[in-house]
Amino acid sequence: MVYSEKIKQRFMNPKHRGTVKDADVHVTVQSEVCGDEIEISFNVNDGKISKCMFESLGCAISVATCDVICELAEGKTLEEAEKLTKQDIITGVGDLPTVKIHCGDLSAKGLRKAIDEYKKKPK
Repeated sequence: MVYSEKIKQRFMNPKHRGTVKDADVHVTVQSEVCGDEIEISFNVNDGKISKCMFESLGCAISVATCDVICELAEGKTLEEAEKLTKQDIITGVGDLPTVKIHCGDLSAKGLRKAIDEYKKKPK
């Protein structure tokens, strides 16, 4: 399988890999398709996602798509971040092989789950 240059760069040098210290929310999701597991954590300040990070037990595509979703989410309100789609992620990585589209879905699912968990927290 040949990966795009953007995917290679995101995999080799992810900007958002890690865990947010004292995160407002931290969730784990797993792919039913391939078994990859990702964690998403973020903080919210002034109604916007201020810091978003991920950990991934998965392939290069999982790492790349998680890095993109975290980058796209930062600076957005929860409502704006909820609207991010796998197409936004695909655009961010420069294309995905058809057999790896589920990785983009997993990243988006992880972010939505984190947002849902955050919204359930008592204020």
